[in-house]
Amino acid sequence: MMDVSSQRRRFCLSVGTASALIVLCLADSARALDMEFYTYNGFGPVSQAFRKLTLIFSDAGYLGLFFTATVLGIIFAAMAFTVKMATGARLVPLVWAMPVFLGVLLYLGLFVPKGAITVYDPVLNRFDTIGGIPDGVVATAGILNKIERGLVEIIDTAAVPGARYQEQAGGIGFSTLKAAMSAGPKDGYAKESMARYIKDCVLFEMVRPGTTFAADTMLYGTSDFLPELAKANNPAVFTVYYDAANPNGQAMTCQEAWANIFPIYNNAGTFDSAVKAVCGASLFDPATVAELTACKNLISDTLSQTTGAVMTPENFIRQASLTRLIFQVLNQAAPSSAMLMQTNRQVVSSGLGMAAAINEWLPVMRAIMTSVAIGLIPFLALFLPTPLVGKALSVMAGFFVFLTTWGISDAILHGAALDYAVEAFEDIRQSGLGLYACVAFPEMSTKALAMFGIVRSSGIMLASFLSMMLIRFGGHALAMMAGSLQSTIQGAGARAGAQLTPEGQASALDQQISATVPLEMANHYGYSPQAASRQWQGHKGVQSSLADWQTLDAARGAGVIPEGMGNIEAAKSM
Repeated sequence: MMDVSSQRRRFCLSVGTASALIVLCLADSARALDMEFYTYNGFGPVSQAFRKLTLIFSDAGYLGLFFTATVLGIIFAAMAFTVKMATGARLVPLVWAMPVFLGVLLYLGLFVPKGAITVYDPVLNRFDTIGGIPDGVVATAGILNKIERGLVEIIDTAAVPGARYQEQAGGIGFSTLKAAMSAGPKDGYAKESMARYIKDCVLFEMVRPGTTFAADTMLYGTSDFLPELAKANNPAVFTVYYDAANPNGQAMTCQEAWANIFPIYNNAGTFDSAVKAVCGASLFDPATVAELTACKNLISDTLSQTTGAVMTPENFIRQASLTRLIFQVLNQAAPSSAMLMQTNRQVVSSGLGMAAAINEWLPVMRAIMTSVAIGLIPFLALFLPTPLVGKALSVMAGFFVFLTTWGISDAILHGAALDYAVEAFEDIRQSGLGLYACVAFPEMSTKALAMFGIVRSSGIMLASFLSMMLIRFGGHALAMMAGSLQSTIQGAGARAGAQLTPEGQASALDQQISATVPLEMANHYGYSPQAASRQWQGHKGVQSSLADWQTLDAARGAGVIPEGMGNIEAAKSM
């Protein structure tokens, strides 16, 4: 009797729940939800996922598929009820139909009414409003994202201005600096003329008695090379100047050449295209004024927080391009003097590359996980009119809880890592953006940037732990998937890092040279001749060694080599 009364209570509760859902289904469509969803440096995948979700739920074929799932749910629920009745269990009639009835009402109440969601990316300053999304999805994603956004804003209140998570998510500031270090003006004649000016005029000025040009100033004491380079405009020294009218070059004095070069490099418009290229490489849209402005502010803020230099992105790219030209001249004029700095430059550039790679991929991974969670909603909704309705809802909720906890954990770890990275740049702030700062970042700075990515990658583990604690289903699968993607990136970074050491570079170079031998032989000889040649060389080596042993024994027998002398000493004497 207790079982029957308990079943009746559950039946009444289900009826009450169903009645409430009926009222919800009859609600006016004008009450459709409209919420916001913030994503940090992951606008593209997230907005596309919501658009695809809209297309799926608006397709008439999906309604037919849901009807089929409902029929199958009724059949399997009735079969399960019949089996239990056959075993003698006492059940309330029609209780088997309640999960199916509840699932259908959930679908009608949460997935049939449509709302809109506005995807906004504060990092890229980009937004998009997408309509036709089921209210259940809008409510779940919007509410959890609002919780995440509120906590991120609380965390950002303690961050340094210009270094907040909403502005620097994914280490995008460091990515833009890395891209800027390899950018330059889109003027080949100007770059060639500047290179010749440095080679012919600057190097001469460095060794001229009584010069005011100081190498230490170029290395440590300036954030603008132009005033220092102007000191080499000697009217008695000649160089070659290139332009469209003289593509093969025109001989003129250093003073005349500098009068033509300086206006080009001093003009910020010369570097406009380079700034747009850098912003485009960092996922900003340079064709949009708002995004281009946000990118420029990001570069200036990151420079200010890390190096202490206050300059525009155009001036920073000019400084970086001049640094590359100086290295080009040094490598040609004095390779030995540039060897040490070039080695540091390669190590630092590679370190920045690995740090930027993992920081760049983490937001992409999170955006992909979000799109996967959104993309699985139509499939999970098919299980609503079945006895698996509870597990389906748990999986949906688990996905978004995992993404929410990941975002909160990422914001906390991002702030800690960025604070450490800013402190590690103290020696750069002491020397400005001179030649040393541009090409030989200190070891601690490289470690800080690399640690920035590694620390943030641990946010996946924290999010997995929190989601499993709150909802024991759904989030763990996404955590395993994200961890697999993360291990692939870390493995690639480790393999790239192994080639930074001298022995690693030598091994890679030796392997590349050795690989050319079999390829070249295959172009001229077949398998059999090459195999016979290898065998001949092996036999010849063994016979040569045997002949040496015979010679050594004969020398000992003739008294040429003392009997007590060892083989190594005997070989040296021969």
